Amino acid sequence: MSGACLDSKLLHNAETWINLTKGDVKKLEVIQMNFYKRLIGLPGGTQNTAVMKELGIMPMEYKIEIKMLIEYQRILQMSEDRLPKKVSLCKGTKNILDKATEIKEKHSMEYDDESVTRMTKYQWKSKVKNKVNITVQKKSTTGMPQNEEIESCKDRQCKHKVICKCCIMGSSKNNL
Repeated sequence: MSGACLDSKLLHNAETWINLTKGDVKKLEVIQMNFYKRLIGLPGGTQNTAVMKELGIMPMEYKIEIKMLIEYQRILQMSEDRLPKKVSLCKGTKNILDKATEIKEKHSMEYDDESVTRMTKYQWKSKVKNKVNITVQKKSTTGMPQNEEIESCKDRQCKHKVICKCCIMGSSKNNL
């Protein structure tokens, strides 16, 4: 619930952020991670990847891409006389249609504009979320240690070579 409140504030109108840089996304992710660490009482030095994996949080970059792809379909389905569609079809300027093409390629989505236009909003949203989730899962397994299982710690002086619950939660085995 609190994650939904945070996302709605941080990502308000994100579907229109065409010129978003990696630095901008990083700033949003810092805010997101600080929020979750404070919410569950973790030390600031806790690894972000461990928190994201443990809580099942999708990185901001992908949340923004989902919003952009949903907006892309909405614009495609507009009549030709609507201003957002006219602006999106302008040549020579970076627009949502160009950005959506980049995002579709990144997530191996092989849908042309016509097939996207024929889908219902719910069909498209489902396909987008599925494809983005596949990308997130692939990326999270390559970004984490080989042993994906999060282990319990045997003592307060953690010596695991993988991320363990005491490192994530900053507490002893008695508090787990």
